[in-house]
Amino acid sequence: MTVPDFVESKKEFVEIAIVWSDTVPPADQPITPDISQLLPANRQIFIPRNLVERYASGDHYVAYELFDKAGNRSRVSRVRTVPVARGPLPYDLKSPVVPLADDNGFIDLEDANRGVTVKIPAFEQYHPDDEVVVTWGATLLTATRIGEGGNPFPVTVDVSWEHLNAEYTIPAATPYDVIVPVTYTVMRGTTPFALPDALAIEVTVNLAHPGPVNPTDPNPVNPNLLPVLVKGKSGTDNHLIEADKDEDAKAIVTLYNPTRLGEVITGYWKGVAIAQTVTLKGDESAGDTIELNITWDEIKAGGPGNVPVYYTVTHPDFINVQKSVETSVQVDAVPITLAVATFPDISVIGTVFMLNCASLRKRKSDGLIGYRVSIPASGFLVAGENITLKWVLKEADQTADIPGTELTATITIEDGADTTGIEWFVQPYDQYILPAQEDSLDGWAYARVVYTLNINNIEVESQYIDTIVGIQDLEEESRTCNITSLPEIP
Repeated sequence: MTVPDFVESKKEFVEIAIVWSDTVPPADQPITPDISQLLPANRQIFIPRNLVERYASGDHYVAYELFDKAGNRSRVSRVRTVPVARGPLPYDLKSPVVPLADDNGFIDLEDANRGVTVKIPAFEQYHPDDEVVVTWGATLLTATRIGEGGNPFPVTVDVSWEHLNAEYTIPAATPYDVIVPVTYTVMRGTTPFALPDALAIEVTVNLAHPGPVNPTDPNPVNPNLLPVLVKGKSGTDNHLIEADKDEDAKAIVTLYNPTRLGEVITGYWKGVAIAQTVTLKGDESAGDTIELNITWDEIKAGGPGNVPVYYTVTHPDFINVQKSVETSVQVDAVPITLAVATFPDISVIGTVFMLNCASLRKRKSDGLIGYRVSIPASGFLVAGENITLKWVLKEADQTADIPGTELTATITIEDGADTTGIEWFVQPYDQYILPAQEDSLDGWAYARVVYTLNINNIEVESQYIDTIVGIQDLEEESRTCNITSLPEIP
C-alpha cells in the first residue's frame, strides 16, 4: 500500500496506523489499527497476507492515520475499497447452454410457459461461494451461487417471463424472430471473471402469436377467446343426450377482436383435433360465429362422461398457438363400456383358456390360496371412488350358479388405478374355487367376474367372459389340486 505524499518537516519520525476490514470504518473516528509502524521513506507499507485472509472474497476496506514525532494524530484518510478475490482464480469458462432452445432451435411461448433456464457448464478452480451472473440480452439476471456438493454443475439460472418479454420487441414482419445474446460473468466476491466474447451464444426468441391480446402470456390459454358452445341434434347446450346418439354435433365459436386473414380455427374433442377446420377470410368481425362439425366417430372416440372441448387459433406466419378455455360437455349419447376383467395367471391348454391348478397362487402375507383377477386400467377408475367386484361359479350351462360361490367385495380405488388397473385376489380356495369340482354337476365350472362403477350417478356393470375352471388332477389321491407348493404373491 502506498501512502500519498504529504507536507511534514520530520517525515523520518512519522508513524502510520492502518486498519484493514471487510466493513467500512466509522467516519471521522480514530481507527483501531491492525498495523502500527514507522512510515518508510518510500511510503510503501506491506499488508500481511494473514490480515487479508481473515475475510472472505469481496470488497475490503483500508484506511490510515499518521502521527508526527510529538504524537499528534492526523485526520483519518479516505477509505479505499479494495476488491479481493481469494484462492485459485476461475478459468476455462465454457459457453452457456439454453436447453429449451436446443430442442428446436428457438424459444417460443410454450418454452416460456414451461420455464426457460440457462445452464452454466463446469469450469476450473471454482469456489462454492462464487456467483454466476447471466446477461440475457441487455438484462442482468439474478446472481446464482454455485453452491456446495460433489456435483454443483451445471449451474441453473432461471430466466423469468418478465425478462424474456422485456428483451423481445416484435418485429414488423414475419418470422417475428429476435436474436438475443446470452453470456455470463463469474463473480469471486466483487471481482468479475467474464466469459470471453467468442464463447457467448445467441438464442432465437419468438413470442408473437395470432388472435387477440393474451393478458396471461406466456400461458397459451387466452381468456379473450370465448369458450366454445357444443350442440347436438337435440339442441341442448353442452350436453349430448341419448337422442344425439349416432349423430354429428357442432361446435360454435364466437370470434374475437381483432381477427386476421388466414387465421385457422381448430376444434379439439377430448384433446384430439377434429377433422374440420375453418380459415378466416379477413372480413369477419368480433361477435360473429363460425361452426365446426364434430362427427359421430370423433364423439364416440372421446367416450362418455365429461369431455373437455376447446379450440385453437393458429396462423402460417406464427409459430405460437393460442388456446381457448375449455368447455366441459356432458356426453351421455355414447354408451359406457367397461372392459372385461382378466386373469393374469390363466393357463392355455391347446386353444382353451382356463383356470386350473397351475393358475393358483398363495398369498405370502396370510397364506391364503386363490386366483388373481385384473381390472383393466381405465379413466373410469377414479381415485377415492368405490368399485364393487363379484365372482361366482356357474354350471356348465353358464346359467345356474353353484350355491355358496358368490363373492362380492367393495374396495376404494387407489391413486394410479386409471393407468395401472386394479388387482383382486379371489379366496379362500375351499369356498370359492374348490366347489368347481366338488359341487358342480359336471366336475368343472365357469368363473364369471363382473365389476360395477358409479359413473355420472349411474351404476354401470362391466362386460364379462365366462372362463373355465378345471381343477382335476388325476395324479393326486384327492383327484384335485396339490396346494402344498404353489407360486407365492405378496
